[in-house]
Amino acid sequence: SCTVNCMENCLNAVTHVECYGSKEEGASANDKKYENCRCGPNCGNRRFQNSSTVKTTMFRESGRGWGLKASQDIKEGDMISEYVGEVIDEEIMQQRMSKQKIFDPRDLNHYVMELTSTLYVDAKYKGNQSRFINHSCDPNCE
Repeated sequence: SCTVNCMENCLNAVTHVECYGSKEEGASANDKKYENCRCGPNCGNRRFQNSSTVKTTMFRESGRGWGLKASQDIKEGDMISEYVGEVIDEEIMQQRMSKQKIFDPRDLNHYVMELTSTLYVDAKYKGNQSRFINHSCDPNCE
């Protein structure tokens, strides 16, 4: 239903789905087949495609391991980073956790994020620096 700029009233943005449209020059028939937006490249809901993320810096937290902090001010609604890793199911996640506990018990680093009730993103080996964003009991971002 969006035609100018997707954000507040856009069903894709509200459901955390990035817009994709075929108004780009040279779009193939296959690209057009999967479009979910008519705004084109100026759409405001294309953060991954436009690589609009916040600049961050890794740092070592004494006694805690690695952390990630913002290198610039963050406005409400800004995307900090894309969490990257392998998408795995519950069985594989449990196997990896058990294996780590047995073969490397001193490694207390876990970079598994729940994606759905049955799927997880494991960033331990195939992740980016977003895996160092620490959890918080009182988070100030989503």
